[in-house]
Amino acid sequence: MENDLNQIVRNGQGKRAIEVALAGDHSVGFVGHLNAFRLNEFANRIGLKSHYTTQCPCGFWEYQTWNCQCPIEDIKLWEKNNNFIATVTSDIVIFTDENLPQFAIENWRPEKEEQLSNITNRIARNRQDISDEVDDSGLLDAAIKNSRILEAYRPVIIAVAKTVAEISSWDSKGKITQAAVAEAITYRPRSTQFLISDEEIAELYLPLLTK
Repeated sequence: MENDLNQIVRNGQGKRAIEVALAGDHSVGFVGHLNAFRLNEFANRIGLKSHYTTQCPCGFWEYQTWNCQCPIEDIKLWEKNNNFIATVTSDIVIFTDENLPQFAIENWRPEKEEQLSNITNRIARNRQDISDEVDDSGLLDAAIKNSRILEAYRPVIIAVAKTVAEISSWDSKGKITQAAVAEAITYRPRSTQFLISDEEIAELYLPLLTK
């Protein structure tokens, strides 16, 4: 019962990300504070390759109720540390909304009699046979151009989109649909979300993406 996805409440995006990662054996990274920490804790418990980091040394970046006191240069250095890099280069990256109500310990108890094995069995039972062909790459091309997503992320996005298409209920006609690509794009960080430059991102992140 400890590994029941129904333990995750008030964070639907995090729950969905874990389900996709579980279905496709993708790595997952959580960026935030307490909500990110607990999602990462859960992901590790069910055997996913998972990472966690805060967005700054103090952890209160973009909080509504707490003011981040970190100097800009300290945040830039933080974004260059190995754990931060490992987190944001995961196949699926979630920036948790720390202004949502935080997880309470009692909310981590399962709400339904559904084991992890039942979840994986359900995924396998409903899985569609999807090729590596993208129905229309225009959406992905535009996202890379306009959202400042690194081109090197393209194969990662396609791999995650394939998993999304495989486990989704819509008829994908054997291809990776635009809807699946759109969801996979939401799991990618934009370079505009960081303080370090695009050049520094490429220098630090690309070697990890090509491993």
